[in-house]
Amino acid sequence: MGKFVDSQVVRKDKEDIHNAAYMRRIENSRDVHPEFGNSYANLGAAYADMKDYVKAIVYYEEALDILRNVKGGGRKLKEVYDELARLNMAVGNESRAEQCMYQAKLIKL
Repeated sequence: MGKFVDSQVVRKDKEDIHNAAYMRRIENSRDVHPEFGNSYANLGAAYADMKDYVKAIVYYEEALDILRNVKGGGRKLKEVYDELARLNMAVGNESRAEQCMYQAKLIKL
């Protein structure tokens, strides 16, 4: 008999491969296109929606690294800090959540 393959596992593997390729393209273009901070934030939001909070935090932290250096990126930077605060609280990292809340409050819009 043929081997049974769970379609969700196959879909997840394809998704991981696609995301890895996408992230390599972003990494290679990062210095040229600082607006990729939004892309990292969008990936963070997608993983947060899937309840993969650890992966979401990783992508939001990458977004921070880029958005801190973007002129006029205050609104998006504040949103990223707010999301990081919420996600870090959800995973029990209260000290990082407090840092993010504090940084978000410092941003003048």
